Amino acid sequence: MVFRWKSLLVALILAGLASGCAHPISSSLRDQANPDFSLERIMQRPEHFKGEKVVLGGIIVQTRNYNGWSEVEIIQVPLTWTGRLGDRDESSGRVILRYEGFLEPEIYSKDREVTVGGTVTGVKTGTIDKAEYKYVVVKVEELRLWEKSEYVYYGYPYYGYWGYWGPYYSPAWSYRRGPFYW
Repeated sequence: MVFRWKSLLVALILAGLASGCAHPISSSLRDQANPDFSLERIMQRPEHFKGEKVVLGGIIVQTRNYNGWSEVEIIQVPLTWTGRLGDRDESSGRVILRYEGFLEPEIYSKDREVTVGGTVTGVKTGTIDKAEYKYVVVKVEELRLWEKSEYVYYGYPYYGYWGYWGPYYSPAWSYRRGPFYW
């Protein structure tokens, strides 16, 4: 009887770990995606990549709705192996996501993170401030909007009034709200 409970516990832990690391884009779409995807290469020869499947991530700049479809302008950010956004300070440019249907602009709002799988349909010319810009356009097949991040990181290590507090502890963010929290 004890052995079965241990086996069940191990199975549940492994299932939890596996689901926590699951990629937000289906494996079938990821298998079809072009592994050589880079915005620089697409901008050089957009006609060559038209119809290619891609998986990318980004930070929303703006969401616009039209009759029957939506456009989400994102700043492309490299993805980690789990499908989450990597270094937010790295980008190869901007992408316009075309989604069939309505996306609520208050939910798909500025600075939210997305991971998307879709097909490159071409390039669209627009402007950023007063500069002309060519956006890569991707027709969305799968879209994942990530939860808002409330985490504030003050660097590693953090030294404060009470000495060394560890890499994730600061007066602005704490797991506990004890007598030394201010």
